[in-house]
Amino acid sequence: MMNNKIYSLILLGLLTLSCNNQNKLTEVEIPERESFIIPKKDFPDPATIKTKQGPFDMPKLSYQFNELPELFSAEDFYTHYAVVQLDNANKLNSTIHGTQFENLSIEDIVKQANNNDKQIKKLAGIYYNHYLFWQSMTPKSTEPSQIVATAINTNFGSLNDFKKLLKSKAHELDGAGYVWLVKKGETLAVIATDNNINPMMPEYQLGKPLLAIDLWEHSYYTKFENSISDYIDTYFKYINWQRVNDQYNQ
Repeated sequence: MMNNKIYSLILLGLLTLSCNNQNKLTEVEIPERESFIIPKKDFPDPATIKTKQGPFDMPKLSYQFNELPELFSAEDFYTHYAVVQLDNANKLNSTIHGTQFENLSIEDIVKQANNNDKQIKKLAGIYYNHYLFWQSMTPKSTEPSQIVATAINTNFGSLNDFKKLLKSKAHELDGAGYVWLVKKGETLAVIATDNNINPMMPEYQLGKPLLAIDLWEHSYYTKFENSISDYIDTYFKYINWQRVNDQYNQ
């Protein structure tokens, strides 16, 4: 009983002390919640991306991974170039090693490899098609030369009609592939090819490619989903007409 009385007195004293000190409480400022800081990922210069060994290095780019923002995010472009295409370029070098194709240019391999060399034909198509696709673009403002503009008007009606035809041919593809501007003799044509087929391959001989648009889903789906028309509209803003002019004149 005595212990209970002592405990009650101690508790009463603590409560009294606490009440007397209410006005002496110290206010503590609760800091505002900071936003998450997401560091900007730095992407390397494309010129530093190299194949392991062999005659073919990565195709040179005249721009950085972040310089075609409406068309590709820097991350998507880096993955396409420095992961997917780098792997294919390494495979091409390994596959042609010790063959009659080892010392040929990529154009000559594309023109000569047939179905007896299926893996080489496939990898050469992947390499060359990507090479031309990336060379066909620039962040700089360029225009068709007078000669090229005249050829486009003669063969398609107008530059806008040319873009419409690119879209139409792109929608004809049943799956992955490319749409091309090619020159055969003095005539220009827009064609589409499935998968990794190139217009210069021996069984096709559809003309000299001047322009290429990659229509594999990994090229456009993240940005444009199923809208291939929007993808080509945006691509048109980045066409490297200077390269088209040079290739047309060769």
